[in-house]
Amino acid sequence: MLTSPQRLLALTAAAAAVVSLTALPASASSSASAGSRLANAATGMCLAVGRSEVRAGKKVIQWPCSDNKDQKWIYNHGRLTNAKTGMCLAVPRASARKAEGVIQWPCTDGGSEQEWTYDGMQRMRNQATGMCLAVGKAERRPGKVVIQWPCGEQTDQVWLRR
Repeated sequence: MLTSPQRLLALTAAAAAVVSLTALPASASSSASAGSRLANAATGMCLAVGRSEVRAGKKVIQWPCSDNKDQKWIYNHGRLTNAKTGMCLAVPRASARKAEGVIQWPCTDGGSEQEWTYDGMQRMRNQATGMCLAVGKAERRPGKVVIQWPCGEQTDQVWLRR
């Protein structure tokens, strides 16, 4: 359970990240197209495709942040596309199961399992399931599979753009 100062710090960081996402100037479009890293507020690790594998169904993990393209994500029309693989972040088969590991999958039109919305707390909510992207139990292990979980106030559901 977070103490009040920890919760305030997490919410302040989340608010700053929201401002940075919404205040992107038009001149920055070339850097935005290159993608941004998404770091988990609880673990400090980045959303990544393990071993940069270009394989449909590959689980998405957290990994220490670096400049690798497998950690860069392009947010466009509700989809998060990996800069290295060109595949979209997805919930397999739009599963409504808690703790379902998220995957990369070839981008498709109209697939709500691939559509994500940033909310006011900098959580990424899946359109098909209504659940948020999370690192289960805020575990700080590199390679931990990123999951979906019912949205709450946990910092393991907060993703900061870097």
